Amino acid sequence: MRKMKRIISLWLAVILVITGVDLPFGILEIQAATNVKRYTVLVLDTSDTAEFTYNNETIYTADTALSDVKSAAGKFIRDISATGGDNYVAVISYKDYATTVSGFSKEYSSLINKINNLSASSTTRDISSGLELANSMLNHADSENVIKNVVLFSTGMTNEGDYNYDGYYDGNVVGNAWHRNDTNVHLYAYANHTLEEADLLKDQGINLYSIGLFKTMANMPQEGKNIAEFFKMTASDIATSEDYFYPVYSVDDLEFTFGEVADDILSSVKEITFTYSGDSTAKCYYSDNYFAKSAYNYSPSLATMSLSFAMSAFGSSDGGQTDYTNKSSNARALLKEMGFADENIAVNDWFTKKPTTDSIGVIIGNKPVKVKDEEYTLIAVAVRGGGYEQEWASNFTIGTSGQHQGFNTAKNNVLSYLKQYISKQGISGQVKIWVTGYSRAAATANLVSGELDKGIALGNDISYQRKDVYGYCFETPAGALSEEVNGDSKYDNIFNIINQSDPVPYVAPAAMGFGRYGIDRYLPSAESEPEDYADLKKKMLAIYQAMPTTEKYVVDDFQMKKISVDNLTWNAVGFLKDGLIVNDTKHNYSQGVFLSDYVTILSKKFIVNRENYVDRYQNEIREICSVVFGCTDEQSGRLTDSIVSQVKSEWYKFVGAYIWNTGLNPWGTEEKALKIVSGWLRKALQDAGITDYNELVIDYAGVKLSDLMLALVSNHPNYFTTAVLNGEGLGAAHYPELCYAWLASMDSNYVGTTANRLNNGGFRIIRINCEVDVKVFDAEQNKIASIINEQSDETGSYIAGVDNNGQKYVVLPVDETFYVEMTAREKDSVNYSINEYSALAGEYTRNINYFNIEMEKGEVVEGVLPAYDKAELEKDTPEGSDADYRLYDADGNTINSDSDLSGDDARNAYFTVEALVSGEKAGTVIGGGIYQYGQFAKLQAIPEEEYVFEGWYREGILLSKEEDYRIQILSDESITAKFVKKRTPKVVKLSKTKYVYDGKTKNPGVIVLDGDGNRVSSDHYTVSYQAGRKKVGQYHVNVKMKNKYCGSKTLSFKIVPKATKITKVIKKKNALSISWKKQKKQVSGYQIQVSTSRKFKSKKTKNISGMKKNSTTVSKLKSRKKYYIRIRTWKKKNRKKYYSAWSKVKIGKTK
Repeated sequence: MRKMKRIISLWLAVILVITGVDLPFGILEIQAATNVKRYTVLVLDTSDTAEFTYNNETIYTADTALSDVKSAAGKFIRDISATGGDNYVAVISYKDYATTVSGFSKEYSSLINKINNLSASSTTRDISSGLELANSMLNHADSENVIKNVVLFSTGMTNEGDYNYDGYYDGNVVGNAWHRNDTNVHLYAYANHTLEEADLLKDQGINLYSIGLFKTMANMPQEGKNIAEFFKMTASDIATSEDYFYPVYSVDDLEFTFGEVADDILSSVKEITFTYSGDSTAKCYYSDNYFAKSAYNYSPSLATMSLSFAMSAFGSSDGGQTDYTNKSSNARALLKEMGFADENIAVNDWFTKKPTTDSIGVIIGNKPVKVKDEEYTLIAVAVRGGGYEQEWASNFTIGTSGQHQGFNTAKNNVLSYLKQYISKQGISGQVKIWVTGYSRAAATANLVSGELDKGIALGNDISYQRKDVYGYCFETPAGALSEEVNGDSKYDNIFNIINQSDPVPYVAPAAMGFGRYGIDRYLPSAESEPEDYADLKKKMLAIYQAMPTTEKYVVDDFQMKKISVDNLTWNAVGFLKDGLIVNDTKHNYSQGVFLSDYVTILSKKFIVNRENYVDRYQNEIREICSVVFGCTDEQSGRLTDSIVSQVKSEWYKFVGAYIWNTGLNPWGTEEKALKIVSGWLRKALQDAGITDYNELVIDYAGVKLSDLMLALVSNHPNYFTTAVLNGEGLGAAHYPELCYAWLASMDSNYVGTTANRLNNGGFRIIRINCEVDVKVFDAEQNKIASIINEQSDETGSYIAGVDNNGQKYVVLPVDETFYVEMTAREKDSVNYSINEYSALAGEYTRNINYFNIEMEKGEVVEGVLPAYDKAELEKDTPEGSDADYRLYDADGNTINSDSDLSGDDARNAYFTVEALVSGEKAGTVIGGGIYQYGQFAKLQAIPEEEYVFEGWYREGILLSKEEDYRIQILSDESITAKFVKKRTPKVVKLSKTKYVYDGKTKNPGVIVLDGDGNRVSSDHYTVSYQAGRKKVGQYHVNVKMKNKYCGSKTLSFKIVPKATKITKVIKKKNALSISWKKQKKQVSGYQIQVSTSRKFKSKKTKNISGMKKNSTTVSKLKSRKKYYIRIRTWKKKNRKKYYSAWSKVKIGKTK
């Protein structure tokens, strides 16, 4: 069953228009932190009565509340003492400075006595000193299996101690004008330093509770309302989260509030082992207390518990794939462990039958709970998110209008069953509703929760408020309409927990108008938290890698790919060479950043709109899913092995086949390339033994899917190839074990401390073009990234590199301020852009461009990227941030941006680059597609072997003669690559074909003439010489034409031995004695000819072997006859003799 993960990985990468994953997950039984010690520091405000002045007049006096604080703190300690376990309490008091009242102790009576002895003094308070002292005390406490807490009580603004004007608040915050009369320091500056101390505690996983007594300012006149509002804001911001903030408006409620905090700290949770999928088990921790607070407060413990409940609701393995009556057994068992009576647990009909293409399973239980002495019925709803077989097809049923059709149908079925359940169970009165689901079930749970927030009637005697609807959805696809949900705070009781590297939540795309109800919170990632990601991942992996049935963690092994034009292999069947696809080692996108770009391209350029998707792809993809996910587990395994093997081994063939058949092969057609993918699918079905399908329908569906894939290959081949070849990591990001491990690593039930490190999923990308080096610094001026000579520094934790379009980039989080420094390597015009990605919008929602900044060599331009403000970090920026980006020239003067687009203007600032080819089958082009305004596109021209690239043209005007051409995108572009047929030269010859040996290397020149007899420049051919070319022999020269010329020719030349000369001729009887100058190198012998003819028409030839000889006698000549004599050297090499030139003729006469 584990093989199912791999096939899901493939389909995630290939389609990315899905919404659920049927995974057989396994997990280790993770142990809770048992015998935990708790160290809690009470930090109490003991300041005295304070006065507020306005226009030099006292407008309000805030009384001390110390007597009530003493009573409430005593109640807190008594509650602590009544609970078992090791609970240590320390007490700090603060006013204008902080002091230790008591170190950590379990002597609770002594602690209460010390608190009762406190007295009020000083009209100022330094909260930061109290937090700093608490931090010091906790750092000296035990660290193993320890839960650490700070409980801060304040009655007014911090207005003493250190201050900082450059912190969390600035001059635009509410109440910004208020200041101390004696120091003139603004109160928000004191608050900034206090928040810094609070962050030091929270960063260590210390739970920081904040109790603010606002009764002391309840009667503040209108002139002081803004400072009262700021007090409440600060008290809330100090806390770990809103869940840890307790506003108190009456001193009568103080004891109750301190009791609530004590309950939170000591709340008992039940440890439960639950089962999911097959026989996999895991630990979870349940408490009714999770539902005591408003649903609008995110609870890390309830989040992990909700995921556990959602996982238990995966279809169990009971009954295999024949008996479905007990598929809800795991969830039913967990509900009973949580205290839900068996008779109060029920499932809908579809949870007891074999799933169909549009079915949905749901399990519901109810139990009574009491919150603040009020009676409620807690209704727990889990939607089946795994083990649902053919329900996969529903994920692809988007529909042409309204909410995602498949999810909307599932939502209506769940709500209908919920109403039936409530009626049959006879539930009445106040209810709290807990809804959860994973993947496809998360999309359904999200829509169900949204409808509940709208106040849908569940029964005549049922009442509930939004704060009583707890929606927790995991890896949630988008199924709502963004125009109805984004920015509406009433849905903020619904939490969507998302892994940025998981493709599933990107579906259906925001660019098509889809969104999610509630608040999206993202797990830590390299793009959102580069500084801390390694440490956070280490904690997560300690849990994940201990799981015995999970596969290797590969999400962060993501690697960008690219088509290597240099490795194209031309032949009759395409590009049959593995080297066609290579790692893009300069391009360092993380999986999450890649997906943000990839899904935008996919939806805007190729899916375009819902009508197009439904018309071209919906039914075909549903058909494939119904076959692939409706088979047995054994068949799924075989199908997986086949499809994965084919894709991994033949993807380069698919890419090459497209280029070959659509651009180069004169007999090729697009249909030939389309059939490759459908062939993969047919073979996989055959290998798996799956026969229950319509072959024609599957073949047609495969061709339609191939059509979408080929559209991506032709326009963005590097992106689509990257998606397919990283399929394993894309699928692995959707494993629920991974989400579970992340949440458990931030849950005090598992690790002893709570550390909510979820974020809004946003990030920024700066892009720089042209000849500059780039360095980026953080707020403390530490260098965090650099790109020097087009090469990024890979030792840092930030994402930086050079993309496939030649653009330098750095990915930066949104919660910090950064500084960028650009230094010109040459005199050049530089382009600089900032792009803000909003995860909520699913798109880039702000696009700032600086065009053509003229820089001299060595000049530096500096930019500032401020952090987002608090509201933007909390709510995300679907309309773009208000960050004041700045850029300065070498003299410090401000450079104004050429464009600053936000919201819809940024979302719509995409343009199409149409890259065309002039002439049929003359070549092909890569690089067309959709691009954001201001970015650069790299176009590549690939000529067919008999053609040559002439240039890129726009409306007949030549733009460039380079095959690789970069163009800045400012509007739609239609650019044509012109290819011309290569010419064959008329003459190809060597300037010299014969040399005499002299011990030097010979390099004869090459002469090439065109059809008109004109000399062809050497730019149009390459010359390669045979090795050697010093000694006697024959040598080859290969001339290969290029550019506008085709063909090749092998020419030859030879080196002959050096000649000699005759030194003496002596006449003899019918003979001549001949002497010559001997040659010492590269000579095998000599040849002598004698003839009575000056022209040697009739001659006698004598060969002498051995270069050391220098005389011989030629006999049997006629007597008294004049003879003409000549000599030459010879050298034998490779069975062939090479002769020198003849010597000068000598004359001799016989006796």
